[in-house]
Amino acid sequence: MGYKKSSKVAQNEAKILEATQAIKNKTFSGPYAAAAHFNVSCHTLSRRMAGGLSHAQAAASQQILSNTEEKSLIRWITRYT
Repeated sequence: MGYKKSSKVAQNEAKILEATQAIKNKTFSGPYAAAAHFNVSCHTLSRRMAGGLSHAQAAASQQILSNTEEKSLIRWITRYT
């Protein structure tokens, strides 16, 4: 099963999504201004705007089982043991 995100990572991810939306809505002129306002990395924000993935999203393709398959397997194991 995938690891749970720490609250700090989840908060940072939320800030990045907010900043991305603010740039798309033209609230900020570019990634530098939005990054300064939301206190996130300008490099990360620029990469996300260009279509880059978060660490969790990028690593998901390397997993043997999807989250759904994993949960199903756990249910099956706990039911029959």
